[in-house]
Amino acid sequence: MKSIQVKYFSSLRDASKKDQEVLSIESPKKASQIFDELNERYHFSLDRSYIKVAINEAYQDWDTLLHGGETLVFIPPVAGG
Repeated sequence: MKSIQVKYFSSLRDASKKDQEVLSIESPKKASQIFDELNERYHFSLDRSYIKVAINEAYQDWDTLLHGGETLVFIPPVAGG
């Protein structure tokens, strides 16, 4: 098995109650598949359409395959002022 480091920010961090975690995958998975699995576990308050995804510090499409060894970051919208 290979591992992927997942980092959470803002409301996603609140829902997961963690800043990051390491996931094991047996075969390549799309970023969207990983998000959907985590959403089932943590019940995120935001739909995927509102969230950006970055892999190894670069914005990517949700259909990007992860093979293991990557850092996956889900970036929700953040308001400030």
